[in-house]
Amino acid sequence: MALPLLLAACGHEAEDLVTPDEGPLRITAEIGMPVTRATDTAFEEEDIIAVTQTGGSTGNYKKTGGNTWTCVSGENFATIKDNTAFTASYPVGFSTILEDQTTKEGYTNSNHLTASASSAANHLNFTFAPAGAKLIINVAYKEATAVTGLSVAGNGICTTANSSETIKLLRVTNSEALTYHTFTGIMRAAAYSAGYKITLTGSDNATKTYTQPAFELKAGHAYTYNFTYGVDLVLNSVTVTDFTEVEGDKGGDVGDAT
Repeated sequence: MALPLLLAACGHEAEDLVTPDEGPLRITAEIGMPVTRATDTAFEEEDIIAVTQTGGSTGNYKKTGGNTWTCVSGENFATIKDNTAFTASYPVGFSTILEDQTTKEGYTNSNHLTASASSAANHLNFTFAPAGAKLIINVAYKEATAVTGLSVAGNGICTTANSSETIKLLRVTNSEALTYHTFTGIMRAAAYSAGYKITLTGSDNATKTYTQPAFELKAGHAYTYNFTYGVDLVLNSVTVTDFTEVEGDKGGDVGDAT
């Protein structure tokens, strides 16, 4: 009785069958290591992914136990011919990297994960990876100092539009006066010929800036900027690591990223 009830909730299209047995397409999904979600290393119970047949319809599938994914809306794909191409996306309904990432929700909803797979024996196995890049901004002070926030501005840092956009990053450290503050955010992976500007706003609303010259951010990578607070932000180093969940990870030093 479970299968008819499921199919009643989610429609399905006729496909070229490769076996005489009909049933829902079996889907498994994981996040490729070492790259991860913005804050977690694996999909969790109740997570939902959007699965789309190339040139066709989309079904939303929820993780319901182990690596079992069940259709909860849209197309419930039945038996599929081998070598049929599919793509998948998380979170469902992702449209753009958000300008306001000052909350965990805004931050995680900006982390678009994508995957592609071809069917084999009525099975799809997706391995997801981030489509964007992660920035980690560390600022060191001589004396304990409170800050209001940190932002990045540049052309097309959220969307492909060739217009100025600003992302407000998530504070990792607390808002108290500290000698070390850390912020993080998701930014579009792209070659930025005009660079971008990083702006730190103090509790007195005074701003300190650093202008990044032309630079390329690659998908699935994290870029950690280490600054000293001075007349402006003084860049000490930029390190590049895989897109991991540990905000303070340091990797190979690439100098000033110019």
